[in-house]
Amino acid sequence: MNPFRGVVIPMFTPLAADGRIDRTALGRYVGFLARGGVDALFALSSTGEFCAMPWSMQCEMVEATLEAARGRLPVCAGVSTQCLQDSIERARTLAAMGVDAVVSLPPFYFRTAQEEMVEFFSRLADASPVPLLVYNMPFRTQHNLEIEAVYRLRAHGQIIGLKDSVNDLERTRLLSRELAGQCEFTYLHGNERLTLEAASLGAHGCVPSIANLAPAFFCRAFRDAASGAPREDDQRRIDDLMAAFGLFEETPQQSTTLRLMALKAVLECLGVMSAHMAQLAPPLSDAWRAKARVFVESLLAEEIAEAPRA
Repeated sequence: MNPFRGVVIPMFTPLAADGRIDRTALGRYVGFLARGGVDALFALSSTGEFCAMPWSMQCEMVEATLEAARGRLPVCAGVSTQCLQDSIERARTLAAMGVDAVVSLPPFYFRTAQEEMVEFFSRLADASPVPLLVYNMPFRTQHNLEIEAVYRLRAHGQIIGLKDSVNDLERTRLLSRELAGQCEFTYLHGNERLTLEAASLGAHGCVPSIANLAPAFFCRAFRDAASGAPREDDQRRIDDLMAAFGLFEETPQQSTTLRLMALKAVLECLGVMSAHMAQLAPPLSDAWRAKARVFVESLLAEEIAEAPRA
């Protein structure tokens, strides 16, 4: 059975003030997620700022994640680059380190046709020592893997799933239903607001950044929706939690860095990790820290009780 099902966490990268991986915080973080009942970990995700870290630092993050997980949870890790051969070499390196699967976006600098994306993923899967999860995120890449291309990639024995970060309800409904009966190919939804809808229709899992703040809630809510018994207020709570992204912005979608920094600041209030960023970012002001604290006190009472203390 494919291990990447249920709630797969796109991990933040815990950093110390000097910009290095904070292994102590990473241990607390993985423990916090494991106690929440998450099903798998995804290192070097967009949430983890992979694109702002040198490859040596990315490898250290994967090594530290595997060490902290200690075999308790499956671990996949990103190998996204613009160069096929580079992605292949990264997949081989991470496979040797012990990851269970690798994850890749399509190339996203040049405009890429559907056939070219299928060829890219197929060649990467052919050369990777571990299975590949395809990552579709058109909001960032400007490339949307069409449904027919998904079906073609599904037939590749080394491609075990799709992380589909789309804001498209009809596509979500179609793929959730079509892929629900698959044992070896997993359909993971990446849009928090569509998570419960996808689960109710048969999606195998979700990859929600916001679940970092409330892992136990997301795990319970996803499983309830998947079993056909969602709670009435779960979607409202997800919508409320999504407000964390905008805590530091003056206008919506102003800055991805500020949006991720806000979530890290919430985790700092919970004692999980600091809000230091890999991306160039302004310092965390007292006013921003106060906003994060109010958010935690208002919406994360249960998580306060469960969170580690630095």
